[in-house]
Amino acid sequence: MSAPAPTPVPSDVTLLERVASGDERALWELSTRHGSDLRDLAFTILHDPVVAAGAQLTSR
Repeated sequence: MSAPAPTPVPSDVTLLERVASGDERALWELSTRHGSDLRDLAFTILHDPVVAAGAQLTSR
């Protein structure tokens, strides 16, 4: 008896397409994968760690 095949991990592009169609789980997955990058980007743009943290929270 063989083991079940592993579930393939969707690409970011696939997740973005799912987000565009309203899939909140796909948005959560992208946020989980790239949350620290989003926080860093928000800080770079806003130059305020408190506001950047708020921006990250609103993206979840």
